[in-house]
Amino acid sequence: MKKIKGKIKEFWLKNDQKIILMIGFVLIAIISLEIGIIQGKNDFKNPLIIEKPINFSNQLTTSQKTQNIKSLSEKKKISSVNLKTPVSSQCAYVASKNSHTYHLPNCRWVKRIKAKNKICFKSKKEAQSKGYLPDKGC
Repeated sequence: MKKIKGKIKEFWLKNDQKIILMIGFVLIAIISLEIGIIQGKNDFKNPLIIEKPINFSNQLTTSQKTQNIKSLSEKKKISSVNLKTPVSSQCAYVASKNSHTYHLPNCRWVKRIKAKNKICFKSKKEAQSKGYLPDKGC
């Protein structure tokens, strides 16, 4: 027992500053963790509310939609589209009038194209003849 106490005392004398420094680091880490947990609980008391803006494009009348699609058809010289069904369900390929790539209708990028900017193509040849390139991601 005296040998163990002697070894502990000798170890303490050699490393006393390092031991105290390590104890200090551990205490600071524990205190920081507790402060973080307390802050986290306070953040949950005031929830973040995300409001979605109103989409006014859905409030267009059928005649306005028809006029928009006709003007698009004339600008890009594309075939007419039946207005009773969505553009993506009739098209083999979809593009935006603001880009130079065409996509498959189920591609994630098609969802980002505004309805007024969508262009429908029945084939790859039709899209390429209008100057569009295939999307590499879809």
